[in-house]
Amino acid sequence: MEGGDIVDNLTLAKKLREFASRLEATGVNLYRVKAYRRAAALIQMHPRELSELLAEGGREALAEIPGIGMHLAYTLEHALQTGEIRSLAGEEETLPDDRLTSLPGVGAVMARKIKDGLGTENLDEVERAARDGRLENLGFGP
Repeated sequence: MEGGDIVDNLTLAKKLREFASRLEATGVNLYRVKAYRRAAALIQMHPRELSELLAEGGREALAEIPGIGMHLAYTLEHALQTGEIRSLAGEEETLPDDRLTSLPGVGAVMARKIKDGLGTENLDEVERAARDGRLENLGFGP
């Protein structure tokens, strides 16, 4: 697990849910979003740590988990080895940046709306937009 920060199933499931939310914000097919969320639930309840399964049987062992399949097995293998969720389809290139979602109450959908509306993800610029009313013009606020 060199370089990875995912050490247990709970952490992996949490990262998959976050990835699914970020995917949802891009408007990708909801089936894919649901697949990641379903995989997160399966992983969280799995009796064995997936890192152990990967070490013992490789990607194929992950793909044998009911409901996972080869595509998700690749994603899980990469996540367990690097700490990053990366899909074969490459959606991560269009995902919203984590800077905005680090703000309290700002999820992936809201972050995308702010980025698209303001043309920036810079936190200082977003703060200025909140003060001068531009965020309110986008539908945020009272």
